[in-house]
Parts: sequence; structure tokens; C-alpha cells
Amino acid sequence: MNSKDDKLKEQAIWALCNISGESTSYRDSILAHGMLPILLRVLGSTTNPSLIRNGCWALSILMRSPLDFSLITPSNPSETICNIMKNTEDPETIKYSCQALAGLNESTLTETQYTTIQSIFPRLVQFLQYFGFTLRSANLEVVVSSLRYLGSILAGNKNEVQLAVSLGAVPALGKLLSAEDPVIRKEAAWALSNITAE
Repeated sequence: MNSKDDKLKEQAIWALCNISGESTSYRDSILAHGMLPILLRVLGSTTNPSLIRNGCWALSILMRSPLDFSLITPSNPSETICNIMKNTEDPETIKYSCQALAGLNESTLTETQYTTIQSIFPRLVQFLQYFGFTLRSANLEVVVSSLRYLGSILAGNKNEVQLAVSLGAVPALGKLLSAEDPVIRKEAAWALSNITAE
């Protein structure tokens, strides 16, 4: 992963995360051996779309729940993921980023990480508005991943809910209730129920 060759980096990421995906213990062992800071450094220093996409796929595997938060400290994956989400329109990258953040959201976040994650609320709403309203089969997983992550955030405190509401989450979610796909309707209803619960 420290190679100057992007193709070698991608192959290394692919190999390690295929191992990580086999079991939580394998994943934890790879994290304990320092994969995360190297991966974050790679993602923070490249503009290669393929490498970024594969790196986010790797993060979605490494951040899966249950996650021992001590294994990713003092790294701040949320900052890297959020920076990528603010600057990408690639559906696959968005999907994997949301999945990685959803795993992090189930862990105990530091105040810095929590603030960082809040900063992408506007992008999440944009994803729902764009991908949801121009729904094609290629965008289905993007919408579902965005909905699940937003819904998990909205299960938090009143400040999170108010922020999401102020950014237009309610009308975006409301329109998705009429989507043809039942999974999207279900996830949109769950997210809205988390808003009304507050």
C-alpha cells in the first residue's frame, strides 16, 4: 500500500479487505497491524477515482459493526470519508462512504469526529434529492445507503434532527415514500419516524 504504483495499492487494498471480510477477528487483526492509517493516507493523497472508490469500499468493510473503537484510535476516518463525500458524484463511492460512516456511527465518536460527520448532512440530503428523484437501478443502493445512514443519525439527539430538518430532509424523505422500490419506502419511513420521535 506504500507503493507509488496505484494499481499495486488497489491490489493490496483488495487483498487485505477480502481477508477482513471473512470474519471480525481477521478484520480486527488487520486493523491492529496498522492498515487504517496507511489507507487514510493513501485516500488523502490521491485523485485517482478508481483508487478512491476501492479505498472507500475497504473502509466500508473495516468499519463494519461490531467495531472495537480502540483499534481505529487515534485515526480519524470520518474526516477522510467526509472530505471524499463532499467532492464526489460517483455512486459507488457515495454508497461505500455511507456504509463506512454508518459503522462509525454505531461506535463512540469523539467530539471532533461527531462535528465532522455533521458537516456532511447537506450532502446526504443532496444525494437523496438527486439520486432519489432521478432513480435508476444504478442509484438504488446509493439511495438506500444514504437513507440508512441518515436514519441512524436521526435516531440521535434533537440537535441532529433539527439540523437535518433545516437542510430539507423532510421533503426529500417525503417524496421517497412514493418510490416504487419497497426498500426505499421502508427506509424513508424509518428515517421520518426518527424525526417525529423527537
